[in-house]
Amino acid sequence: MRKKMANLFNIRVVKKAFCLTLISAMFAGILSGCGNTDNTGDADTALANLATDQYVTVGDYAAFDVSVEPKQEITDEDVALYLQYVLASYPIKDDAEYTIQMGDTANINYEGKRDGVAFEGGTAEGYDLTIGSGSFIPGFEDGLIGAKIGETRDIPLTFPEDYHAEELAGAEVVFTVTVNYVYTSTMTDELAAKMNPSTPTVAEYEAYAKELLIQDAQAVYDNAVYEEITSTLMDASEVKQDAPENLVDRYFEQAKGYAQQYAAMYGMDYEAYIQALGGTVEAYEESMRVEAVNYANRMVMYQAIANAEGLSVSEEEVQTEAAETAAAAGYESADAYLETVDRATFEDYLMRTKVLEFLKERTTITEVTEEDIQEATEVLDGATAE
Repeated sequence: MRKKMANLFNIRVVKKAFCLTLISAMFAGILSGCGNTDNTGDADTALANLATDQYVTVGDYAAFDVSVEPKQEITDEDVALYLQYVLASYPIKDDAEYTIQMGDTANINYEGKRDGVAFEGGTAEGYDLTIGSGSFIPGFEDGLIGAKIGETRDIPLTFPEDYHAEELAGAEVVFTVTVNYVYTSTMTDELAAKMNPSTPTVAEYEAYAKELLIQDAQAVYDNAVYEEITSTLMDASEVKQDAPENLVDRYFEQAKGYAQQYAAMYGMDYEAYIQALGGTVEAYEESMRVEAVNYANRMVMYQAIANAEGLSVSEEEVQTEAAETAAAAGYESADAYLETVDRATFEDYLMRTKVLEFLKERTTITEVTEEDIQEATEVLDGATAE
């Protein structure tokens, strides 16, 4: 999978880096009011009621120049990768007629026996095996091709003569394998319709997937522009004092709530989840508190510009955005969606977007490729060496 696709649907990170990435994700999540459904955003913490000049002095924002990477162009290869990603998270469990094919990933239970006796290391349950990966001894994976979900079959095999475990080298064994379910590598019309009732064919699902990736690519690009604009704004401005503690607390608690949701997704409690990432709750929350302060200061800066430019969020805009989000997320109505989020934070998100769009119209955006950056770095390194 290409590096750029990681931005869209399959970011891989190591534990230590993930702690930092997760903290950033928490604050990205609360932009839309997620992470805490309690109505913590009362009048005391509403940005619109804040005397922003006590906290920030906004620099000149009449015209900014920022540089970002070009927006990703979505190709047929990207769509194919996305389909494989989706299929890898969509197990087939209830299709009694489906048979395993080369490239599928089968979740299996297996027990290996030699002369009728189970041998050490030859038994497992719930193992995900990709057919054709060569993970098992020759013949094992081929022996599962054509097997149905729920089927149990015996696969007689002979271990290679040069097998690393000498006691099994050249041994004749029988593996009894049960197929629990399958992750298929092939999209079908039936699967397309199950995944999205509005796309009853593979071709329609592929068109739907391409549109999703185009929207994601646009969102990645817009967020990069917003981040550069914000960094430029903060560099040009002054934070006279940190945002009010109750505002910081609101963002901190919502980010913490978002982390707790992540933990629940993995069937873990909050503390165990943070520890599983290689850190302690104390260290994690200390970092999250620092980020909450930075985040709150940014939001105060946005609000200061909103005040100066007469930008506000109307009830109609709240309802329109909520209705669009509700429809995309499967809620019955805008009101049903708004009941699940913090209203004040949702309005903060709309205010932030409005301010950033206002600033974007006054910004000159230069698109630079990785090659441009590498070339500039080499020139700079050469000049430094001289």
